[in-house]
Amino acid sequence: LANMEAILEHFAEEIITHSADGEIRRDSSRSWLVKPMQGWVEQGWLNSELTSLDVQPINQTTVSFFAMWRDYYGKEVTELSCGWYLVDLIKSEWKITEYADRPCR
Repeated sequence: LANMEAILEHFAEEIITHSADGEIRRDSSRSWLVKPMQGWVEQGWLNSELTSLDVQPINQTTVSFFAMWRDYYGKEVTELSCGWYLVDLIKSEWKITEYADRPCR
């Protein structure tokens, strides 16, 4: 998790998560990202590779995208994970503001 601060720079201070069960949750980006990543590391996660990105501009200051990640764990075990992200232009910087798990295609 050495690059955590660099990763957090891409997120707004608060992330809104849309759960499959209909729950909408607001969390600080630090709590939203750090604790899950620590859990992944404990499960043997090594890194993730972006394998697919489908970008959909909404307007000049908002873009959504669907991302597919290949997650690498020890002993060559890999998993695919997918998500939908909303990105907004905030103070001249693009920041991730919302997230939802999404089935992989």
